[in-house]
Amino acid sequence: MFKILVATDGSRYADKAADFAGVLARKIGDAEITVLSVLDPGLASQAAISPAGMPVTIPINLTEDMRNALEQVLQETQQRLITSGRPVNVQFEQGKPARVIRAVAEGDGFDLIVMGASGHGRIADILMGSVSDEVVHKSAIPVLIVPNKEDRR
Repeated sequence: MFKILVATDGSRYADKAADFAGVLARKIGDAEITVLSVLDPGLASQAAISPAGMPVTIPINLTEDMRNALEQVLQETQQRLITSGRPVNVQFEQGKPARVIRAVAEGDGFDLIVMGASGHGRIADILMGSVSDEVVHKSAIPVLIVPNKEDRR
């Protein structure tokens, strides 16, 4: 069985990647898809710092709200992929997204990682870092980045 890991954050870029993974799984025939979403606990702590660098009060349930949103994304993406006619599993993890994606792919014997392009552009990726960029450059598993044609000029 050919195992495809689809990393999603619920963005339109991730949706395009999921759609492509579904088409690919249909063509391969003997494929299984796992949809992975990763909650970065650091995002909540970053939200606790104002632009001026001063600590601010954040809602106690921010992390829980983020988790619920990502779990909803997983369910919606799973529903999108069921039309592929292939088994579709979902997995939720916490940690640094690029590291977790690589660890899951390598640890669970996946054959391919499918991700969307970030859409930030090359300069922003260099300045801010990019999950897809890090996964591509550090993964031992092949990575397929699905570009968003609408953003290409």
